[in-house]
Amino acid sequence: EISSRIFEYCDDFTDVSALASACKHTHRVWVTSQPTIIWSVGRSQIRSFDDALMAMKKQVRATAIVLKSYQAGSLPPAVVMNSLSGASKLPHLAELKEVLSMQHLVRCIEYMYFSSTTRHQDSEGNLFQDLKFGNFYRAIYRLLLAGAVLARAYMEPLFRAREEGGKGSFFLRCGTDYWAEDVEDIADAYPMEEDFAYIRQSPVFNYDLSDWSEVGQWRNRKYETCLGPFASWIIDDGRKREQEKPRQSGGMEPEWAENTADVGAVRELMLLLVAYDHFNNKFQNEHTRNFGGGPYMQKPGNRTVSIVRFGIFQIEEITMPAAVEDLQDTYLL
Repeated sequence: EISSRIFEYCDDFTDVSALASACKHTHRVWVTSQPTIIWSVGRSQIRSFDDALMAMKKQVRATAIVLKSYQAGSLPPAVVMNSLSGASKLPHLAELKEVLSMQHLVRCIEYMYFSSTTRHQDSEGNLFQDLKFGNFYRAIYRLLLAGAVLARAYMEPLFRAREEGGKGSFFLRCGTDYWAEDVEDIADAYPMEEDFAYIRQSPVFNYDLSDWSEVGQWRNRKYETCLGPFASWIIDDGRKREQEKPRQSGGMEPEWAENTADVGAVRELMLLLVAYDHFNNKFQNEHTRNFGGGPYMQKPGNRTVSIVRFGIFQIEEITMPAAVEDLQDTYLL
């Protein structure tokens, strides 16, 4: 027990590795107490470690499940949000490695966001400052988590059309990005008016209805099922964070806030929107790149990570440079 606690007070995982290699006794402690040590050191040394762990767990799970689903025609399963936290199931070494790969991706995005010549030029205001000072990692991890968790809701029409044998070729016209091997002539695969009518059978694509109409009420009930778990989780977490913040004397709350906790909930949602606005424009698809991609692609030591981007909802392998400075004037591939 004492040896395990010593591990937990290591400054970083380099120290953990050195201590585990010191002798047979410390190695045995590392092997038997690995999840507890990783959880303790990770939370203290890796920014937004639990958010990274949650995103990674679903990403890894989604990678295997969605790829298999392409062949089997089945949707990714619904997710219980709290089951993804490290607090509910302590992480193991393989998960730590995945978290470190995802952390490197966020470091790349962070550098491009604040330092690259390709970043947005209108990055200003309070939300930008909120991202700049402490919340960037959490916002990006949660955006990655949203892509994996919500893939089921947004991909449902494609899977359903495939199960129905194409449904008037909707699948052939709109599913080419996901199952290109099923389509012989992709050049002629353009959406038609009936495709929009078909896709609106799914609630997430019926966003422009009146809330009080019969169809609007149906949509809202479906929203609770497919979007509610993620939305409730991020709102509840935002409220909790706000309640735990040190209170400043004389601080003024916005007039719209019914209570102090609501401020935290809205902040988390707005940070997620800002992260989304700046995230996808940091990538370039491999099949559209010119001259073999950015210069870093020719350098040794590149790293890869698989993610599900919100708005894309398919598995993508991202190639990252070993040094984030190599992204000064180029994109991730």
